Formats: sequence, C-alpha cells, structure tokens
Amino acid sequence: MAMWLKKRSRKLSMSPMSPLPPPPVPEMQQQSGDNMYSLSTRRNHKKAKLQEVVATTCQIRSWNEMDYDILVMIMNKLVKSVGWRTLDNNTMYFCKPWLLALLDALFPPGTTLDLHTYDKFPPDSYCNRARGRYFFLLHLALGPFRPQNHYTKVLFGELPADFFPWEYFGSRLPLVRSISFPTTSIDQFFVVGALLPWRNLEEVCCNDTIVKCLAKFCKRIHSLTLFGRISSPTASLIAENFPALKRLVISSCVLSVNALPTILGGQKKLEYLDTSHCFCVDEKHLYKKQVRAKEWKEEIYVKAAKNIKIHLQCARENCPPCSHLYR
Repeated sequence: MAMWLKKRSRKLSMSPMSPLPPPPVPEMQQQSGDNMYSLSTRRNHKKAKLQEVVATTCQIRSWNEMDYDILVMIMNKLVKSVGWRTLDNNTMYFCKPWLLALLDALFPPGTTLDLHTYDKFPPDSYCNRARGRYFFLLHLALGPFRPQNHYTKVLFGELPADFFPWEYFGSRLPLVRSISFPTTSIDQFFVVGALLPWRNLEEVCCNDTIVKCLAKFCKRIHSLTLFGRISSPTASLIAENFPALKRLVISSCVLSVNALPTILGGQKKLEYLDTSHCFCVDEKHLYKKQVRAKEWKEEIYVKAAKNIKIHLQCARENCPPCSHLYR
C-alpha cells in the first residue's frame, strides 16, 4: 500500500499542471478601462483637429492685412442697406480696422461733415442704444482717432440740439466756415460755447432763436439763411450786426409787418434776397398758429429794387402753397 502511494505521488508530480483560470474582473473596473480608452481617443482626436486648425489659420489673412479701401466700401454698403441697425449690433467692437472703416463710412473724411444719418433713426425708444453709439462714434471721429480733421462745413439735420455737446464740438472743429444748425428750436445758452471758436463763420443756416448769439460773436457772415418767425427785434439785430451780409434767405418764414423794411433799411450791401412763400402778420399775432396774412408794404419793393440784384419771391395770394393764408 505504501509503495502504491509513492508511485502515485511521483506520477502526479511529473504530470504537467494546467494553469489556473484568471480571477474574474469586476464589472466596474472593466467599464472604467473602456472609459479611459475612449477619453484618450477623444483627446487625440481634438489634438489632431487643433493642429489642423492651426495649420489652416496660418494661411488665412488677418483683417489688418486687408486692403482698407475695400473694407470701407463694405462698410458703406452695409450702412446704406442696413441703416441705423448697423449701430445696433457689435460691428464696431469686432476689431480696430472694422471700427475705423465704420467711422469713415458714417463720417467720411473731407471738408463736409454731414450728420443727416441721424434723421433716419426711428422716433421710438427701440433704437436708443443705436443713438448713443452714434454719438460715441462721432466723439471718436472728432477726438482720439482723428486728432486733426479738415472739416469746413457741418450739416446737422435733426439732431437734438439741447443735448448736443456744443462746446466740445466747437473746440474740435476750429476750421468750420459754413454751418447748418438743427432745424429745431435751440436755446442760445447751449450754442454759446460752440460759437466762441467759430467767430469766423461765413455761411449760416439756423433758427431765429440764435440770431442774437450770431450777432454778438460772428461778424463775418456774408450768407444767412433763417427759418421760423422773425420779429421786429430780430430784424433790428440783422440790420445792425452783420456788416458783411450779401445773401439773405428767409423763405417760408413768418415776418412781422415791419421786419423786412427794417432789414432792408440797415443792410446796404445786400445783393441776394429770397422771400418766397413768406407772409407778414401783425407783431401781436406773430406767434399764433392760425392767422391771416397781410398785404406787403409798397416800400419793401421800392427798397429791394434799389440795391438788391436778385430778389426771389412767389406770387403771394396767387401762389398755390400761400393762397389760403390770404383768405
């Protein structure tokens, strides 16, 4: 029996042992391994994409390298097609070349600064942000981005005169010789700061409310265009304070009975006069809404015929736009 056990143990020791099966891998460890593999795959994919983007951007031109005239043409077409909505988005904040091109599209460099773009803004409050950006761009155009400008003529349009920075505007445009003020009524208090640097104005179009300031500061005006209501005191200011006046346009104005004779009596150098679609009323009825026009005095035609070379006038009571005023 002992001999059999020894032989049996020898056979077992000499026979090759089969390898043990690997221990079972927990399911959580297997899922984490798969996640690590997929994460590394995604990282490699993103890295390859990034290298591809970097390689392609090296071939793309920067906005700074683009021809500036072409960029200005693009902005001009954008402003004409979209209008005030150009200022309602972030076009101006994209990059500096875009900002400079937008400034040149809204306020072209040259001798005339035309601000009639503001007239196209809707009156509702939706575009208040665009209005604010318009004034901000105007500040940049006259300030840090254009330290030296050569504007000699300014057209304001319908800008809100009482809230406009007149003093800053006047200091930034010292070369202005011709100006068309806003058609709205302006308090002379707001305009004084601008008229101090503009003492050399030669051509002015304005409301009758600032004639007093012009008479005080601007003595070189030779062309004056007025709109509104011209009273006898305003006529006296015009007759006594503009020694170089040669051209007077008071078309579509309401005049007091003695206003035009006073002006013609004081202005001996006047060569051009436009009184088309004007009508005269009594001084006490000057600021009433519905009044009947009075007949023109004969002395007006006598004084006008002496010195004035060109006198434009309508047919008065026979003129279609004016006939209802004489009924």
